[in-house]
Amino acid sequence: MPRLDKNRQRGMSLIEVLIALLILFISLLGSAGMQLSALKHTASALITTQDSFIAYSRQEQVRAQTGSS
Repeated sequence: MPRLDKNRQRGMSLIEVLIALLILFISLLGSAGMQLSALKHTASALITTQDSFIAYSRQEQVRAQTGSS
């Protein structure tokens, strides 16, 4: 028959829960940092794309003016 030990631990201790929460918090902060970085680079790519469209449009305007003269 198995012996029942009163000192046998059941469940998680408070320090284990706190460490798990700390690891979760650090991973969430890292994820938020990556999201901010992605948003910054997306905005930069949008500006670069708009600049290239504007440059192409101006180039076509110059070609149209020199071709008709």
